[in-house]
Amino acid sequence: MSWFVSKSTIVAVFKTNIGNNNEAEAVLSNLRHMFPDSKVSIDLNDCDKVLRFEIPVTGIGQVMSVVKKSGFNCEVL
Repeated sequence: MSWFVSKSTIVAVFKTNIGNNNEAEAVLSNLRHMFPDSKVSIDLNDCDKVLRFEIPVTGIGQVMSVVKKSGFNCEVL
């Protein structure tokens, strides 16, 4: 897993199959709703469609669950 520790949060990096801006915005909206104070982005230009998320360490499973419930693959890089 790629991450950097900062107090009680980490920057987690996930590989996804999110394919376009509409899909990305839908997933980002769900994640921002669940974690309103966190920083999240999706790099659609990267070959791994990388999702980067600054999140409490305990939230990694929740992030993966939200992405998967939205219909996309999500695995920790």
